[in-house]
Amino acid sequence: MVHQVTGSMQVVTALCRLGHCVSETQLQRLESALAARQLSRSSNLPSNITPRVPAVFCWDNNDILEETRSGANTTHCTNGIVIQRVVDGRIPDPTASRSSRTTRSKSVQPVPMDIAKFLGGKRVGPPPCGMVFSLLQPVSLSFKQVASADLAWCLSRFPLLDTGVSELAGSSELQTVPSWTNFNKSIQSSVPRMCNVGYCPVIDMSPTQYDAVYTLLRQSLAMADELDMADAIVVLDQAVYMKAAEICWAKRQELSRIVLRLGAFHLASTFCAVIGKRFGDAGLHDLIVESGICGPSSAPGVIEGRHYNRAVRTHKLVYEAFQRLRWIEFYKSLPEGDADMHVVQAKLQLLRSDVNEVNLRALQSSPEFQNIVRGFHTFNDVGTGPLSHFWSSYICKFRYAHILYQFTVCDSGAAPRKYI
Repeated sequence: MVHQVTGSMQVVTALCRLGHCVSETQLQRLESALAARQLSRSSNLPSNITPRVPAVFCWDNNDILEETRSGANTTHCTNGIVIQRVVDGRIPDPTASRSSRTTRSKSVQPVPMDIAKFLGGKRVGPPPCGMVFSLLQPVSLSFKQVASADLAWCLSRFPLLDTGVSELAGSSELQTVPSWTNFNKSIQSSVPRMCNVGYCPVIDMSPTQYDAVYTLLRQSLAMADELDMADAIVVLDQAVYMKAAEICWAKRQELSRIVLRLGAFHLASTFCAVIGKRFGDAGLHDLIVESGICGPSSAPGVIEGRHYNRAVRTHKLVYEAFQRLRWIEFYKSLPEGDADMHVVQAKLQLLRSDVNEVNLRALQSSPEFQNIVRGFHTFNDVGTGPLSHFWSSYICKFRYAHILYQFTVCDSGAAPRKYI
């Protein structure tokens, strides 16, 4: 690790003399033996991957950019990993099949990799989808539970007085309910299963070239065949995804089993840009600047989705603020001494005192909370003008920011079915 980070054998030698690591000669022999062992394998599938268990193939560029005098001739390659769920809690031992043969060689002769040549020819567009999607289709029960959990989070952070107006800003009482991310972590009692990660052979070519992308797609198919998978799920970043899509469209017969997926980071960034495109010029830009959430120079990057962390934080704060404003108006419309609201406030107080899955499920399953949620949605859907309906689309049923939040939860691995 020290040699990889520093690139200096003098540092390794100094640490070896102090007794903290092996010598330079031993290090070179170990690295050469590992490289020779990898080259001797006839399969592209990593040795620690279990056969006949589905996996996902992830590829990305690896630009080392060594310090050279001219800045040219730096290393640009394509690295890939295989992610696989651990079966029965057992991880295959990658050293189980190692050879007992030892070598004292400090170098290894690399084997040229077969780079597939992609002759694009005339560009081909995507095939017809053949499916019709509608935002008005019935919402599944799992998504309704996610929506009610988000509303419960907002209400638990919003202590209401008898007048329905929060005095949290002028009160000395500290916020006891965590932010959205920590709240979702606190209500997850089940820990996602551990994954096994294997490293694919390096493609000595930058993925900006079509030949490298074509090669990684073919290698993914070959590894999927060894795993007895009907399809090969390939995860790429946005730049490589565009080239891979063009290749799959041009090679429909050969690559029909490839399922391309944009990486979670790039997909969420694109979704933030979509939100900013719709609401930025309508007042969202002025809102986040004048409220102090973002500075004037950072706001364009947030609106365009280029500053991912700031964009997600901004949408969380705006989402919570809009929900509070809508809830105040709904609270004022309720009759005085509403029995359902009294029960809901008692359960919310219990959730504030101890944020966990049991208290949240008790709140969600209560008929009083379900009645209040239905009334809240009805209040916001009926009798609103075009402007109110436009800004309600920012947070209403699974659109825009709400979909982004649900996607972030599902991609963490806790809810793979919701992700699909």
